[in-house]
Amino acid sequence: MEEKKQSSTAEEVLGFILSIPAGIYHAFVFSVLWQWFIATIFNLPIIGVAEAYALLLVVGFLKFTIGIKQDEISNMKRVVVSVVFSSVAWGMGAIINQFI
Repeated sequence: MEEKKQSSTAEEVLGFILSIPAGIYHAFVFSVLWQWFIATIFNLPIIGVAEAYALLLVVGFLKFTIGIKQDEISNMKRVVVSVVFSSVAWGMGAIINQFI
């Protein structure tokens, strides 16, 4: 039982550490999608990765503070889901961008 708890803690720490580059990747994809769609459609300025990260941070903060419940999943699973979701959104955005 003790060994399972240690591996779970190690997984949580690794998930937290990996969440930093995953968050930067997520911000990069968001900035690309912003450039392709939001900036083009609404004639807004293009944002960089830092601005995209800041916007995502604010949205995440608002999502957390208004009490949207999240499933009880580990940090590692959350990182994997984030990277997969960002990659799929980027790919779908690239396809849609070809038709605009």
